[in-house]
Amino acid sequence: MAGLGLLLWTAAALCGAAEAIGYKEVSPGVAYAHISRIEGPQSIHVVKFDYHRPDLRLLSTLGRRTVFGLTSLRKEIAALPAAAGRPIAGINGDFFIIKRDPYQGDPKGLQILEGELVSSPGSAACFWMDPEGSPRTGIVRSQCKVLWPNGTETPFRINEQRKANSATLLTPRLGSSTRTPTGWTSS
Repeated sequence: MAGLGLLLWTAAALCGAAEAIGYKEVSPGVAYAHISRIEGPQSIHVVKFDYHRPDLRLLSTLGRRTVFGLTSLRKEIAALPAAAGRPIAGINGDFFIIKRDPYQGDPKGLQILEGELVSSPGSAACFWMDPEGSPRTGIVRSQCKVLWPNGTETPFRINEQRKANSATLLTPRLGSSTRTPTGWTSS
């Protein structure tokens, strides 16, 4: 999920090993655990809840609501609309381009924000909520393509830096600029 992803639940809660963790109830029906391991190092935050409960839901966010919008998790939570309800937990659950370059903040892989495909899937496994609200994990392959009148097809990616001899669809969610100093040209 871009900048930072607000997650109220992680993939660790999907596996049986998560049951052996010592959870602390943080709100009725919501439990939290922090697992810290020296090897790695690893710092894993797990929030466990029943996603079937209508009063609890998982949200994905983008810093400043754009692909390039890096901001702190605290600021993302503060920017949530009132209609989202009262946040109970927030976890930075995404990977994004961290190095300083024009595409800093670009999600590395699949991100869906309020039903909108914001970022194309990568090659690694990912987590998402399906349209029915059920959690899913797996490897997602993009089949986005332009079908030309002559029958040829051009695959494209979404909201990312265009590579040579490829196509990218830029949506308003990208932000106010493509951050491409010389503009987009055909290769």
